[in-house]
Amino acid sequence: MAATGTGVALTGDYALLHSGLNALIDVYERQLPLLCIVLANNRMGMTGGHPVPDILRYIAWADPVVCSADDTAALRRVLVPPPGPRTVVIEGTCPEAGHHETLEY
Repeated sequence: MAATGTGVALTGDYALLHSGLNALIDVYERQLPLLCIVLANNRMGMTGGHPVPDILRYIAWADPVVCSADDTAALRRVLVPPPGPRTVVIEGTCPEAGHHETLEY
């Protein structure tokens, strides 16, 4: 839907493995202009925080750009809608329960 609508998709690492990989393959096969942003925190939210396999080994064929969540300069460069498909993996960790940080943009 994002490829034919907004042109931007946001997903977690496990959600992509669980239910989004087929759609991402289709986007690349059809060369649709989609910016796929994968938030890689290595945790399965839907199962209580179990570890996730390394997402990069499953999407290496997409030649993803990998950035750290705290590298704002790199994020500004790569989070731009492309003329074709682009996958950006943003690596970071979730705050511990009860601990909230303020993000500044």
